[in-house]
Amino acid sequence: MTITRILKSPYLVICCLLLIILWLLSHHLSCAPYMGTIRGPEFSHLQPEFPGLSSLLKKVANEDRVVIITMVDQEWAKPESILDLFLESFRIGERTKHLLNHLIVVALDDQALRYCLRAHPHCYLYRDSTKKSESLNSDGLVTGWSKKFLVNEILKIGYNIMFTVSSLK
Repeated sequence: MTITRILKSPYLVICCLLLIILWLLSHHLSCAPYMGTIRGPEFSHLQPEFPGLSSLLKKVANEDRVVIITMVDQEWAKPESILDLFLESFRIGERTKHLLNHLIVVALDDQALRYCLRAHPHCYLYRDSTKKSESLNSDGLVTGWSKKFLVNEILKIGYNIMFTVSSLK
């Protein structure tokens, strides 16, 4: 009897509706920027693992929160290199120049970052803090671990990714 009275109570219905509304708001895309500040590294006592990434993503992403990512190291980021060819392909391609505004070139070392900043306005220095493997294999290609950690972080922040490979190997 008491259980049926509680179940029929308007307070229970109101509380359930409030919980559902709060859950919907927390998972709605328009609330994502506000929820990110609650869950994000701003409230952590630890330094964020990817400093500056969030602000760069906000600047580069399109209206659907999509960014294009490519990774380069010192071998792929120098004059007349694959990076130059890659960027030039966006410039001269048919209706592709605007995509450069949404491209982030992830540099894996300081030399690649220095060159990237001369060639493209949206560069990010990524230092692999994991010791599971080297960031580059013997062929000079980026290994899976580096990609996975960076992609995971970008997805956690709430962005969508188009990951490209700027190599010819």
